[in-house]
Amino acid sequence: MIEKLIIHMMDPSSNLLICADQEAQLEESCIEMLKQKMTKAFTSAKKSKGHLREDHTIAQWIGAYRNHEQTFVEMSRQIAQDIYEKKCKAAQFEPSDLMIAEVLFEERRYLVGMDHTYVDGWIHESDQSEMITTNAIRKCTTLVSNNLLKNDRVFLLEYSDQTLFCIETKIEIDAEPCYFYSDIVFQSKNTPSYQDVRKAMNKAVEDTIKEYDLESVKVLPKMKQMMQDTLEANEEIKVSDVASIVFGDQPLAKQHFETEMKEKGMDRPILTEYVKPTKAEKVTKIKTDKGIEVIIPINYMDSTEYVEFQTLEDGTLMIHLKNINRITSK
Repeated sequence: MIEKLIIHMMDPSSNLLICADQEAQLEESCIEMLKQKMTKAFTSAKKSKGHLREDHTIAQWIGAYRNHEQTFVEMSRQIAQDIYEKKCKAAQFEPSDLMIAEVLFEERRYLVGMDHTYVDGWIHESDQSEMITTNAIRKCTTLVSNNLLKNDRVFLLEYSDQTLFCIETKIEIDAEPCYFYSDIVFQSKNTPSYQDVRKAMNKAVEDTIKEYDLESVKVLPKMKQMMQDTLEANEEIKVSDVASIVFGDQPLAKQHFETEMKEKGMDRPILTEYVKPTKAEKVTKIKTDKGIEVIIPINYMDSTEYVEFQTLEDGTLMIHLKNINRITSK
């Protein structure tokens, strides 16, 4: 539920910040669109997690608002001004709409910031003058999407314990990669998101397979099955648990995997709240040297009742697909 909402416009490239003086008055259809977009943010696998320090300036502004020492509008203008100044300093010149809202989500109250980047699109317009109607299509460069776009940035701050979630892509400042909101605005140094950890984990597993000449058709399905079980149980992902299950019988490979994850800063437990396995994470794709591809659900990979891999005397492999009642072409 959106309880309060205000929109500020900023375009650092034009030295322009337009802060609203009152809360937004939006049509119900627009409110519903924003609710849907917020829900996508709350349930996103791209959320990183951190904590806003009590002595941070933004925390003090929020505290003043919560103690009724200033209004929601005043607090939001302070935050918008701070973000704008940091964008200018960090050379983040893309124009955007900064929406700041107070939201109740699953009985927890949050301060939500959605930094909407614009997308290009085409709209129609009609000009009726002197008994002549002219219809035209023109380009619009300030459209806001109802989806979370790659360059959109979102922060979700829970009032009760100052837990901070951010959704954003990395940028470079002075040739150093960082995150604008978590690192620069809030200085919270968030833990990596599930998506970032999964990507790093896939890479580390593949590197370990190559380093120790392991069979990918046996190793990768183990990791996928373990990750799927963890998500379904809504438990934390621990790199040590993944290493033990995937490389338990290969001590050196296990150590190599854990070391690579630690070097990437991905060795801390990762929460999986709201994360669901993607379609690609539920299957294993096998490609032979002849270009033949087979897609197998991961829960069948360890079951010889449905799939069996056999190494022949000449060193070639044979794949047996069993208990098939029907074959369709796609």
